[in-house]
Order: sequence, then structure tokens, then C-alpha cells
Amino acid sequence: MSMTKEELSVISQLGIAWNNFLLLPVEHPDEQEEFRRAIHAAQNIVAARSGYRSISTGAASGSGQNLSEGATKSTLDTLKDANEEAVKKWICDTWPHGYGLFE
Repeated sequence: MSMTKEELSVISQLGIAWNNFLLLPVEHPDEQEEFRRAIHAAQNIVAARSGYRSISTGAASGSGQNLSEGATKSTLDTLKDANEEAVKKWICDTWPHGYGLFE
């Protein structure tokens, strides 16, 4: 699935925010790098939405089955006996933004 025009607009507006941020006087040596990373993180979240739609409709696998109907039960069965660290590792390895949950 492709991104919607609204999603493309959000990504474009984040780029405009970056360009405008660069016009501000530098107050701290790390601020531009930090802002750039934050902009990229936000753009990645928006861009990932089309992938989420593909997965939830089964388009990625061609199955037509909603991910939450089949894969979730299998995942829960796998993780039910796992310790907390194993679950955290699975979340971080599976979900692109998972690492931010445990910082």
C-alpha cells in the first residue's frame, strides 16, 4: 500500500519544520543533530503507517487474514512462558520503535 496524500503532507511539513529550525541561531552544539533525529523518527512513524495497513489487511502475505486474528495468538503462545528480558528483546527486535519503550 502506498502512503496517503495526508501522510505525504505530514512528512513534507516535517521537512519544512527542519528547514525552519536551521534558520534559528544555534544555542547548543548538539541541537541540530538532535532535532534532525527527531524529525527523521517522526517521518519514519508516518511512513510506516502504509506498512501497518498492508500487514493488517493481509496484503503483505496475500492471506487476507488480519494480523491480530492469527499471528497474535501464535505470538502470545510463544511468549507466555518467556521471561521479561526475552519479551523485551522480542518487542525490540520486532517493532522498530520498541527500543524507546525501555529507555
